[in-house]
Amino acid sequence: MELITILLTGFISVLSAGGVVIDQVVTTALDDQLHDAEQLDVRIDNTPSYQVVNGTLDRVRIAGRGLYPVEDVRIHLLDIETDPIHLDAPALRRGTLTLEEPLRAALRLVITQDDLDRALTSPYVLEQLRSLTQSLSNDEAALEDFLNPQLQLLDNNRLRLDVVLQSDTDPVAIAAELTLSLRSGSRLEVTDLDLSIDGQPVPDTIANAAEQILEQQLDLSRLEDQGIIARYLQLDIQANQLSLVGFLMIEPAD
Repeated sequence: MELITILLTGFISVLSAGGVVIDQVVTTALDDQLHDAEQLDVRIDNTPSYQVVNGTLDRVRIAGRGLYPVEDVRIHLLDIETDPIHLDAPALRRGTLTLEEPLRAALRLVITQDDLDRALTSPYVLEQLRSLTQSLSNDEAALEDFLNPQLQLLDNNRLRLDVVLQSDTDPVAIAAELTLSLRSGSRLEVTDLDLSIDGQPVPDTIANAAEQILEQQLDLSRLEDQGIIARYLQLDIQANQLSLVGFLMIEPAD
């Protein structure tokens, strides 16, 4: 959800105090916040157009293809559509952007297998993977390096992760295959986890702990302390593609 938040808050930040909003200007400003973008388009619906002077926008639609929030991390498709946006008009005329009401948006995100393969070469993703593996293994020595991490998208909402942890001692091969499904709006459920180390299944206590840690990492309720309410609406994982539909609300700052 971090990229979506960047785009929405970035959009707000380019509204001018004079109330002039130009689609291409906003598109360029959002593009500047990304490492790269193959295609990024913004459409702003406002009738009458001068409503923005009073801090109101009817709807904003952002369509992105091939977005790179950081180097080597690619999002195949991202579509965002907002509800009406209400800003504090006096603050807007002073050049300050303040939400008067919560900003609500629906989104659709698609990631392909090629995107994942490329992302696993990114230092940013490898560092996130190190942190997650540290939580699962609690073994500092095992985290010195990774050998050929792979994450496969399988049919029926299943994922498979294979990674070799290189340390000063012998390498450790970890393999995990699991199913992701919606538990609630803010939570995904990990089921049917097959977890092995060096080809040997781990005890149920370790597998259960791994499930809990993964679910905690995917729990969107942890964003609420930042004034962001996010919900999963639909998740579909098939071979070579992951598709996610969700909802996001950014609360006005206190």
